[in-house]
Amino acid sequence: MNSPVAPTDPDGSTFDRDFASAIARPVDPIGPTGKPDAVFGVRLLGASENHTAADCVKPSGSGNPGWLMTLVDLLLARGALRPGSPHSCVTLRMDLNVNAAAFATATHIRGLTRHSFADDNLTMGTCELRGDDGVLLATGMGMFVSIDAALPMPFIPTEPHTDSTSLTELLEFVPDMTRTTVTWPIREWTANPSGVVHGGVQAAALFAAIENLAVVDTGAPVAFGNCSVEYLRPLPADDTELTVGVTATRRGRQFATYDAQLYAADGRVGTKATATLRLPVT
Repeated sequence: MNSPVAPTDPDGSTFDRDFASAIARPVDPIGPTGKPDAVFGVRLLGASENHTAADCVKPSGSGNPGWLMTLVDLLLARGALRPGSPHSCVTLRMDLNVNAAAFATATHIRGLTRHSFADDNLTMGTCELRGDDGVLLATGMGMFVSIDAALPMPFIPTEPHTDSTSLTELLEFVPDMTRTTVTWPIREWTANPSGVVHGGVQAAALFAAIENLAVVDTGAPVAFGNCSVEYLRPLPADDTELTVGVTATRRGRQFATYDAQLYAADGRVGTKATATLRLPVT
């Protein structure tokens, strides 16, 4: 599958116009649509015929795109469905290209989905993420399957936005001695309304584990360039813990590639991810 392509909108003027058009048509509710959204500070803001707008917040200084993935999942899923659709969808895959330096310093991220195409029940969507200054932070795309189920609306948030400064802290990771395997305790807030672990939170766990191992390998911070996550089977939220395994598959002088798998309690792989990282200059 091709990687997301950066839009031809260098100053963000088209983004600003379409974002304003989408939020001029507010949705119900305005705000988080589930507990994972609330914890990651994600708000669904509005949707026009061609666009869906949402935003989120993240700690300054963290360049891990895991902070973005709950927002990206919401945007792309909504983009796969037209406004007012009575249906829901299941995420098959998400891809993200990251402007690492700009993303690391951003704290408020605005996201916009451009509704894409559908083939029977298979739908595709693209999204663009920018900071308040208009700088492009990331582009993404996703693949979804529409299902005959109602969207869980409305939602009244009961979970506070996290004050955690690291994904490892937020997710309460328990790494092994080499950090190639991580135990992830599943909390009630990680579930979506269907009773499985939210796809955006799964992606956050995979990318956090990748970063942990990469930092151990290099002894210095790394920067995410491209990352992808593929969902193979649902992971029940009633499992008390899941396991993340990480492997370095390629290591060059400037770039490295890491793979990660998320295992259910029965040992089967539910989700897998790949990330290309820029290594520190030595």
